[in-house]
Amino acid sequence: MKKAISILLYLCLALSVFTVVPFAASAAEVTEESVGATSGATCDCTWSLNDDGVLTISGNGATENYSIKSSNGTYITVALWGTNIKAVVIEDGVTSIGNNAFCGCKNLTSVTIGNSVTSIGDGAFYNCIGLTSVAIPDSVTSIVGFAFYGCTGLTSVTIPDSVTSIGNYAFSGCKSLTSVTIPKSVTSIGDGALGYFFNNNGYERKVTGFTIYGIFGSEAKRYANKNGFNFIESEDAADAVIGDANGDNEVNIEDTTIIQRHMAEYETLTGSALLAADTNGDGVVDIQDATRLQMFLAEYDVTLG
Repeated sequence: MKKAISILLYLCLALSVFTVVPFAASAAEVTEESVGATSGATCDCTWSLNDDGVLTISGNGATENYSIKSSNGTYITVALWGTNIKAVVIEDGVTSIGNNAFCGCKNLTSVTIGNSVTSIGDGAFYNCIGLTSVAIPDSVTSIVGFAFYGCTGLTSVTIPDSVTSIGNYAFSGCKSLTSVTIPKSVTSIGDGALGYFFNNNGYERKVTGFTIYGIFGSEAKRYANKNGFNFIESEDAADAVIGDANGDNEVNIEDTTIIQRHMAEYETLTGSALLAADTNGDGVVDIQDATRLQMFLAEYDVTLG
């Protein structure tokens, strides 16, 4: 309950900040009459919206960071293209997708992101419930917090090897997203970034059966361990760290417990986990491995592997 309240407070604070952020010099004053224009500038780039609802952003450089406003009980972007767009094409040359750029665009079903984009901003696709899949290009290094928050129709997302961080609640609320592959390049995953949603009462819930595919000993494995999600190793045992039987990038007493549980057949270690658990390097995981790890942690003169 405390966690749910703290998150809601965070959202309220974040949203209140967004609403008072002034536009950059390139932005025109937003009025009810101007929302839904067909062309204009967005920071270093330009945009055009055709009769079929396809928004095209082109140019060289960043797009603008936008504030949001309340509309019929939800939040929407104040970007001049409005919220009725159906598709977005971000051409090569554009380097970022600004904060809240498409917040509340519920009719948006298709997004094409050019290979020059390096970051996806805070709340960029917030509550875009019509999106079912997103292919993030291998130029992107950062997916900022709340980027795809509330995209309830999203069932597939591709995270490339270029991404190093996924911000807080970046994919929270994506109830249809039941699995994701996270590459080894990701070294930071924020709170509630994946596998969570909020029910109608505002309580945080886990997506049923949510599964993370990744490399043993990576940030993906650590996040899965911390949050109790299923984890399936997507590569062989080459990256195992001897002694780190649970793959959380630390060798500690929890690894001894994992080895003991394996021996008692409460769980079965395979792949990198099995290799990491063989602390004496004899090809068999047994009580000697647990004992050796305990001695290592107690700083006896022993080595692992």
